Amino acid sequence: MSAIYLPITAGAQWMVQSESPSMALGQLNVLNDSTLFVTGYNGPYIQKSTNSGVSWDTISFSNARSFKIQFLNDSVGFVGGQADFIVGPTYFKTLDGGQSWQPMNFATGGGIPYHSLFFLDKDTGFVTFAAGLYKTTNGGDSFDLINLPDSITFLSEIYFTNKQEGFVTGWLMHNSHNFNNIIFKTTNQGASWTEVYRDTLTVPPPFIYPGLKEIYFYGQQKGFVAGLPGYYLHTTNGGDTWTKTEIDQDKTMSNFDFVTADTGYAILWPDFVKTTDGGMSWNTMPTPFGTDPLDVQFLNAQVGYISGHKVCKTTTGTTGIIQKSITSKIKISPNPAKNIINLQYNNLHIQSLTLTDLSGRTVKSFPAESKRLKVSGLAAGLYFLQIRAKEGAMTEKVEIR
Repeated sequence: MSAIYLPITAGAQWMVQSESPSMALGQLNVLNDSTLFVTGYNGPYIQKSTNSGVSWDTISFSNARSFKIQFLNDSVGFVGGQADFIVGPTYFKTLDGGQSWQPMNFATGGGIPYHSLFFLDKDTGFVTFAAGLYKTTNGGDSFDLINLPDSITFLSEIYFTNKQEGFVTGWLMHNSHNFNNIIFKTTNQGASWTEVYRDTLTVPPPFIYPGLKEIYFYGQQKGFVAGLPGYYLHTTNGGDTWTKTEIDQDKTMSNFDFVTADTGYAILWPDFVKTTDGGMSWNTMPTPFGTDPLDVQFLNAQVGYISGHKVCKTTTGTTGIIQKSITSKIKISPNPAKNIINLQYNNLHIQSLTLTDLSGRTVKSFPAESKRLKVSGLAAGLYFLQIRAKEGAMTEKVEIR
């Protein structure tokens, strides 16, 4: 099954709340219309705002970075990070809305980026690290290792749809380029697990396989699993079976967030996309220039946030501007390029030209009227050229040699 992308893109009216040009802001956790938390992308801190993201208070954790964050309500929350060298706990909890944090008896380290957490209440929660799945029933004072029905190389994400039913994703590496993607499901709060999905993937070296990652459910029946270049998984029967949906081989879909069973949002980096038919088709949505979105979260059909190198907010939700794709109207050559990228177009009113790296960081901006973009001096590699015009927008992957 292939996802459908429509040429007309409906978007919301986004307001830039704040900017973070030096380090992208990653995972959002929005508590209410004014209070939200966000993680620094691969950074040693999280940030809290009480004015809808206009200003931030930084909460630093000296022994950890690359945080995952989860709040159960306005008071109770958890963060988990990883350390290059373990010298103390890297998981913490708060009972007062982030005013103070207490360490939990768990740490991840060794530079392994695979870890996640999901708590059901202030006492009962699960964490994953490397190939291990662990459970606490005493608020993190201790964790017990849980056995899964098959061997695994890395676990990536854990998610519960209610207090009994949950899922964990992972992958099994056979050699440097042959893998199995695996999803396990529990119906008894982790006491036992059943394999509900497995596929086989062969990737050419030197590709570094990221494995299945994020799990997201709207309600208890509709769910998505993301993180794979070229496709994502979805279920409509509570995760008993999963269907593969193909997307652009060069892109990865992630960070799903639905406000109704039909209306949802996701990141198809470097784009932000929206569906109004439950995920059967997706529309690319315009966002403020230079956002480079990494996460999206909506409180309701009207109020939502995007994080990246900017934190943006909408209060118009599913209404707003209409923007067309201009991909067919601009020719970009040569690609790959060495010194100059040429743009050929007629009857377009270009407003901005920006080149970003694969992390979303802006590496160079060009005058809007330029048709010869000088890229000599940039490091060889893959980049995204973002073009905004009065008539629409486009993003094109370019290679510089």
